[in-house]
Amino acid sequence: MQPVPAAGQLSSNNWAFTGFSDGNLPFGGTNTSGDYARGATNGGVTTGGLYGYNSGGQALWVQPAGSDFNPGTATLRAVDNTGAAIQDLALSYDLLYLNDQGRSSSFNFAYSLDNVTYTAVPSLDFTSPEAADALGTQVVPKIAMLSGVNLANGATIYFRWNSQDVGGTGSRDEFGIDNITFCDAAAPPPPMAAVP
Repeated sequence: MQPVPAAGQLSSNNWAFTGFSDGNLPFGGTNTSGDYARGATNGGVTTGGLYGYNSGGQALWVQPAGSDFNPGTATLRAVDNTGAAIQDLALSYDLLYLNDQGRSSSFNFAYSLDNVTYTAVPSLDFTSPEAADALGTQVVPKIAMLSGVNLANGATIYFRWNSQDVGGTGSRDEFGIDNITFCDAAAPPPPMAAVP
């Protein structure tokens, strides 16, 4: 994580995180080791932190642990550069999870126009099953209409995913975010609507 990312890194100009034992990472911050640099995985990791999940592309992947991302947040910021205000925003993303442990965790969504007051979107809430299974990584498409956001041209919007323990015992399931798309619900998606 750094403002100008190298290959395989995320831009901290776009992403911020809280809840890791290596400390919070604000927008524009730098951390290229430990929790923020666990490397690539195909799932099944045990050390808490951020990974890149090899899913045909690369998804943002997190392994929560007792002192990592529990509770924690991942926040993506974006700017309306469409040239006009956006009244209603269409949002979609793929939620990935690997239910390989006997503890359930939440992975919920909220948004904000000021990075202070967040509006929860209950239809995007997700809790992993408590009982572990051998199904491997599962993909849950998430779609929502954020009505009445009134995002001015040039203004910033913040998308936040938050997680914490819900039930069970032992280690925690893994989660990922991929194929994030957002656009003016009243217009076709712009060419750069997707965030890889």
